Amino acid sequence: MTRAVKFRAYDPEKKIMIDDQDQDAQKHYKFTLGGWIHDTVWRIGKLNGTLMQYTGLRDRNGVEIYEGDIIDSQSLWQGEVWWNEQNLQWWANDHPLWVISKPEIIGNIYQHPELLERQE
Repeated sequence: MTRAVKFRAYDPEKKIMIDDQDQDAQKHYKFTLGGWIHDTVWRIGKLNGTLMQYTGLRDRNGVEIYEGDIIDSQSLWQGEVWWNEQNLQWWANDHPLWVISKPEIIGNIYQHPELLERQE
């Protein structure tokens, strides 16, 4: 079994989220990275945004969970998904992401920061 390594990025100038399925006519990804992945060249260009990695997990609706997503834990709390360097796993709030029962993505920190501000 292999784990999908995927990325997406937020472009603050266009105010859009770009995922790794957004390709140009030459099948180049729109991320600012160099290298090879699945025999497809990643276009080298400028992206004045933030790259976010796929966690390998999906929410209760089957939507892929990425770093920077804001998830709701059955209306108990809302939190940002982030990589915990100390524990080497994805977390949301003070919980490892894999132990959260039925999380649901309700937004992300770039397009919906107010969702986290309401909790403070």
